[in-house]
Amino acid sequence: MAVKTGNHTYLLENTPSVLSFGAVGSKKESEGPLGRYFDVINPDSSFGESSWEKAESKMVQISVGQALSKG
Repeated sequence: MAVKTGNHTYLLENTPSVLSFGAVGSKKESEGPLGRYFDVINPDSSFGESSWEKAESKMVQISVGQALSKG
């Protein structure tokens, strides 16, 4: 059980850990210094969507799928 220690702070019984991750980017990100770390690179920075928000949502969906497939 978490114990509240401040207004927005909790002390957890078990230390959280990251089991897997998914990294998604467009061609522009792939050309930068972190490019080799992306799991999925899409040549279209809008990911085929009509707005930035929809593209961001698509990137999150893809990255979650990648993380889940890694285990």
